[in-house]
Amino acid sequence: MKTNVLYITLVYSSDDNYAMHMAISMMSVERHTSAKIKFIIFESEISEKNKRFINENIISDVEYVTIDIESFNHFPITIDYISVITYFRLKILSFLKDVKKIIYIDVDALVGGDISELWSESLYGKAIGAILDPTIEVFGNNYKNLIGLPSEHYYFNAGILLMDLDRLRCIEFDERVENYFNAYSTIIKYQDQDILNGALVGEVCYLNPRYNYMPSHRKLTKSKYLDKRSVYASSLVISRPPLVISHFCGGKKPWNRNCAHDGFQIYEKLIKLTPSREYYDNSDNSLELYKRLVIKIRQLWIETFSKFTNLNLK
Repeated sequence: MKTNVLYITLVYSSDDNYAMHMAISMMSVERHTSAKIKFIIFESEISEKNKRFINENIISDVEYVTIDIESFNHFPITIDYISVITYFRLKILSFLKDVKKIIYIDVDALVGGDISELWSESLYGKAIGAILDPTIEVFGNNYKNLIGLPSEHYYFNAGILLMDLDRLRCIEFDERVENYFNAYSTIIKYQDQDILNGALVGEVCYLNPRYNYMPSHRKLTKSKYLDKRSVYASSLVISRPPLVISHFCGGKKPWNRNCAHDGFQIYEKLIKLTPSREYYDNSDNSLELYKRLVIKIRQLWIETFSKFTNLNLK
């Protein structure tokens, strides 16, 4: 796809614990995107040391928006490896009053293609572009019905979002968030992702998984799940090559040496270009030797037959 993008605005949310990993994700964006980029970081207590690391490794403009985390303490924490900062984007219209369009990206996502392709996707009048989440939509045992979502709404993953902020203002997004949260705050399990799904019913343009490739997409390609994926248009559940963004949602992250999801090699290569290699020394040595060998073989296979075809990791 040819694009004539001049300027792309990307938004992250992070505290100090994830700042280093966020920097690697930002590096992956720069390595593979031809257009000019501006990063906006919704942050809480990121140290000066980590800000220096970001500024030393990122050449694009970086703007920090410091947010009072205490104003989000009433939101429930139901997943131990996800902090309250994930809720920051629910107030995105308050933080970015003069911005019209952004890509929101989680710190555990890595880019191996030109993100301007995502930026150039049409939303056909909808408020956001998002990718169907097989974990909930396909394998979720009607979870979405439990949290009040209609059956015709495909549950999306909120890790990568193309957001039309003007459209969100038009549909009174803040009020929608508040209404849904008040109704389902004691039920939701997937935190702000559930809230976004509830608030944006009817306002989602579903994009191809190449922009948010999750482990559940790999699972869905297995022949035994043919009946499940055949319910949906193939463009919604099968990634079109090449991949642009890989998302490590779930407990296995790219900074863990035992991770074997396509794109792990992006983190592995980029962290070695920085002085912070120790952030990649989190091997689970409790695993038996043969299991570690199996993982290594799987990693080699994934790297050899990667769905990313134009990686720039030097």
